Amino acid sequence: TLQNAAPDVLKIVPAHVSQISVVAKDMTAQALSNSLWAATRLKTAAPTVLKLVPALVDPVCAIAENMNALDVSQSLAAAARLKDSVPHVLKMVPPLVVQVPVVAEDM
Repeated sequence: TLQNAAPDVLKIVPAHVSQISVVAKDMTAQALSNSLWAATRLKTAAPTVLKLVPALVDPVCAIAENMNALDVSQSLAAAARLKDSVPHVLKMVPPLVVQVPVVAEDM
């Protein structure tokens, strides 16, 4: 586990969480989807990471129509994994689903 292999990495999570609301609106689709994916991977070892998820939802909604297949699929998978812990994440599902037919060929 990350906690065993690199426990110092988990120490940066609170700092990232505190800055996300400032930078999320300027993040790329890849950065947003990667951050959501990271939240799914870190939620057990560093539950504080769940606090950043709501700040990512509106930016994802705003750029969903420009996301590529990987960003859409990664964001939808993250929503499925985070919905019980952070129900607000479901707000981004409709605009992502609209993008699926556009990028389906590349999935």
